[in-house]
Parts: sequence; structure tokens; C-alpha cells
Amino acid sequence: MSSARPSGSRILPRVWVALLVSLLAGTVGAYSQPAKVRSRLFQPGPMAALASGELVVLEGKGGLVKVSPATGRLEILVEQFRPYLAMGVETGLPGARGEILVGMRLIPAGGLGFSRLVLYSEKGSELASWQLSSPGFLTGMASDPERGILYLADAKSSEILGLPLEDPSAPPALRVRLRGVGSVGGLAFDAAGSRLFVADPIKGNLFVIEGSSARGKRIGSRLGEPAALAIDQQTHRLYVADPAGRRLWVVDLESEELTPQLFSQAEELQSPVGLAATPDGTLWVSDSAANALFAVDRDGVIVRQIP
Repeated sequence: MSSARPSGSRILPRVWVALLVSLLAGTVGAYSQPAKVRSRLFQPGPMAALASGELVVLEGKGGLVKVSPATGRLEILVEQFRPYLAMGVETGLPGARGEILVGMRLIPAGGLGFSRLVLYSEKGSELASWQLSSPGFLTGMASDPERGILYLADAKSSEILGLPLEDPSAPPALRVRLRGVGSVGGLAFDAAGSRLFVADPIKGNLFVIEGSSARGKRIGSRLGEPAALAIDQQTHRLYVADPAGRRLWVVDLESEELTPQLFSQAEELQSPVGLAATPDGTLWVSDSAANALFAVDRDGVIVRQIP
């Protein structure tokens, strides 16, 4: 995979260098400045959970917001990503302390489409970035912290690329092309089973790629338009959001069949497009039509809404 010259070569070393420079320059005081907060979400989309239990949410209008489930507070970390469109967000990077990795693609993608990865601090400061010539149409991302791999979905080629987390500008460590898919979208990595799940939002299918296999196996169909995937490590469940059907699916990762089952069709759901499981076992759903986040219990019942 060819790439432009990266502006950051390694994630973790670059993070600590950035923090050290900040200290020496006397800019740490900026962190004590009043945070930018607001009372509403605007088309919330892909999301992820921090170790603290807080959520980071990408908005359709082009921003990154940190949400406190405890208080409902909405803090703006990044106002906008223009001329890029953010497509995915990852947390829990190896050795990092609350850093947030955002994947985005150029607007418009056209024939010149390329992707960019940006690493942010919990305060929204840019720590490092990498410009990539592939994937040309980024639609999803997931990470395997133990093996240090970042998975990216490229809808243009229907490929899944595995990039080294320590240097995403390097050539892909693996490249998997799924056959018979309409597109590739949301991704979720199951660390316990060492397998990657892939959503096909065009044909409504769900695939799994086992271990180091170069092939994907279809485990679900007729799932509407699966837009997002998330794994709850406590219950060993995979959740699937279907905005077209206004519903959520669930897969028991301890079963041999891995068959998706209907999980929730709560009337509050209008267009569920993002999922995240917090360390306390709560499943959070971002709804771009309702402009809200919903907390769902293990029976599929919505128990809370933010804002």
C-alpha cells in the first residue's frame, strides 16, 4: 500500500513526545481552560467507550464529542474534520492512556479518495496523524491491541486491510477480500476468539474472519442494513445496529452457530448507527435521527437517554 509521508511514525512514542513538548512549552495550562460544552447532539454516529466509562461520539456534522454517562455532559473535543468525513473511532490502544484514534476519508472521495488517521488526546489535542492512499473509501475500523493491528474496511475494493498500529503508514500486514459482498462497513474484533466480524450494509449480511484466515464466512443474512458492530466483553455478545429496520441484533459469541437473533425493536429507535459497550456492561446506541444516545439493558429495553 503506497502512502504519503506520514506526520507521525509511531503512535505511542509520538504521544509521549507530544506531551513532553507541551510541558516544556508551558501549554499544559491550556487544559485548565473551560471546556466547550453544549446541550445537544447533532446526528451522532460511530462511537467508542473509554476506560473511564465515558463515550466518544462522531457527529454527522463533523465533530467529536465526549459524553459522560454519569452526568449527561457533552464536551466538544473537535469542532469539525473538514475537508474530511470521519468514519470510525477507536479507543483502548495498547499502552495508551485514553487516546482516541479517528479514521476519516476525504470529501468528496471521487477518484482521489484517500484516508487519514488522527490520534487525539482525551482533551481533543492532535497528537499524531497519518495520511494513507488506501483504503480509498474507508467505511469502518477496529483494532486488535494484543497483536498491534488496526483493521480498516475499504468499501471501494471490498477489502479488509490490517495495518500495524505502531506505524499505520506502513504496508498492510494482511489484506482480505470478501467474496459475494455488496460492500464492507462496520467492523468489530473479538479478542477472546481472535476473530474479526464484518458487516455488509448493502446485502444485509454478517461475516466472520477467523484468526489469520484470508477468507470470510457468512454467519448472518437478512439483517437489513447493518451499520455498526460492537462487542460486550463481559457478556461475550456481538451487537449489530440496523438503522433501516430500526432494530438491534445480537450474536452469542460462546455459541457454535454464531446466529444473529433479534435483540431490540424499542420504539425509541429511529436510526441506530453507532454502538459501544462501556466497562460497566452497558450497551449504548447512537441514533442519528433521534439526535440522542440510548442505554440498553441486557434484555433489549432502553433504560436511559442522553440528552
